[in-house]
Amino acid sequence: MSDGNRQPELGLHYVDCSTIERIGLNIHLSVNGFFYCTEGSVSFMSEDRTVNLTRGHLYIYPPYSHTRITDYSDNLRGVAGIANFDFVQEVLRLITDTRSQILLLSNPVAALEGDIRRDFEELLKVAMARQHLASDKVGRLCLHALGEALCYEIINIFFEKQQVEPEVKTRADAVFDHFIRHLNEHYRSHREVQFYAGLQCLSTRYFSSLVRRRSGRTPCEWISTMVLNEAKRLLSDPEKSIKQVAAELSFANQSFFGSFFRQQAGCSPSAWRRGKNMV
Repeated sequence: MSDGNRQPELGLHYVDCSTIERIGLNIHLSVNGFFYCTEGSVSFMSEDRTVNLTRGHLYIYPPYSHTRITDYSDNLRGVAGIANFDFVQEVLRLITDTRSQILLLSNPVAALEGDIRRDFEELLKVAMARQHLASDKVGRLCLHALGEALCYEIINIFFEKQQVEPEVKTRADAVFDHFIRHLNEHYRSHREVQFYAGLQCLSTRYFSSLVRRRSGRTPCEWISTMVLNEAKRLLSDPEKSIKQVAAELSFANQSFFGSFFRQQAGCSPSAWRRGKNMV
């Protein structure tokens, strides 16, 4: 798939109890990522769901939810990966259907055993060694190819585990797929369902029905989730004022942003920021 114009951006990091917080306790929604636990244990909170990982567990964190690291053992060891959103979406479109993608978001943990675990760990080891050697063009191309292979392997592991049957793509699949791409591009400046429906030349009502049918969520819910979690990410930066965050998300003023945040998060931006800093 790499053609010089589309190369995956992939970062791999060894993690233990002394380095895990450097990655960031709040996972940014604008990227795809995974965590593979090789020793000890770690817990994540994604929205209202707790995910507990031990040796051999592979967790994919979705770019549309607010994922936080909540606990980890003293003997934790693992590998964290962060991948370019557009690249991963392209891979998913090429080898999966929309139902499979939704299932993946609903079941983001796979337990690796036997040959699957051994092969995956070997591929990880090679990719991580190569990223430190990629100082020239050939080395970078090798790293990009390994990144692609790693993405395919992760997706293959999950869909073998889930045993999802192939599905013929429907009109709803295509609409939802385009909506997710458009949303990732425009959520900072556009929060109107009509805008996203218009990009596909559909009525708002028909567009909304297709999105809900395929994802179980309305377009408004998707939009609010994206905006809220980006707001949380921005608020996590102590150098940014609430007024700056509101401006970056295209709210008319800080008051409108505060109302939106309270409605979605149940507290004010300043209260959320204080609570986060106390964790």
